[in-house]
Amino acid sequence: MSEIGQELRQARERLGLTVETITERTMIPKKYLLALEEENYKVFPGEVYLKGALRKYAAELGLDVQEIMDLYYRSKRNGTEETVTAPRIVRKRKRKKTAIGRNLLVALFIILLAGCVYFIVQTINDRLPQSSPPPADNGEPEPQDNEPPAPPPEDLPEEPVQEEVSIERDTTSTEIRYLVRNAETLEAEMTFSGACWISVHADGQETFQGTMQQGQARTASAGQELRIRIGNPQVFSLTVCGQQVELPDTGKPYTMYIVKQ
Repeated sequence: MSEIGQELRQARERLGLTVETITERTMIPKKYLLALEEENYKVFPGEVYLKGALRKYAAELGLDVQEIMDLYYRSKRNGTEETVTAPRIVRKRKRKKTAIGRNLLVALFIILLAGCVYFIVQTINDRLPQSSPPPADNGEPEPQDNEPPAPPPEDLPEEPVQEEVSIERDTTSTEIRYLVRNAETLEAEMTFSGACWISVHADGQETFQGTMQQGQARTASAGQELRIRIGNPQVFSLTVCGQQVELPDTGKPYTMYIVKQ
């Protein structure tokens, strides 16, 4: 065994690896790995495969791939110089005849492939619908569309702008009355910061009566009028249609009216 085979085997044994392990890692068959270690290059189907396996084996073992390849090329040159001249001439003549036959097969294959491509293209063209030729120009003008142009679209009426809800106190009334404008319905939200008795009437019907505690809230809605009786105004807050209502500054119980205009 010469220098390349020794390098490979010693590196593998130094790493504690078996040939089977290298086969699993590199996917190189075991017989080719053994052939590389024994430098039995005749086992390989071709030099391209041989050199590829040698590079991959050397890289897997952590060797300098270029150094291993230089050893291979050097051993190959030494083997070539020792070859007798006469047998080499005979081999060249055989290669020449083989090359001629190979070139002939390649030419036949190219011709056959071109024929297949032509046949496929013709078949596809025959199956495609043929486009009809453009009509002949006989010099006569084409008929014009005499329909009158469509009238411009009429201006659509603008959507009415929804005015903002407003709440104001009715100063002309002797009662505590609030007028709500531009609201579809009356939506009231009541919150409490302490204990407070209330009663709520919506459009003349009582909807709630009881004592509310700190942190609680109550809602009420009506189509036209809300009437709210408040027992402890100082802990009572009111929002109508999303707007805070400014309540009278008094600690005495009172009744308020919220009316939609």
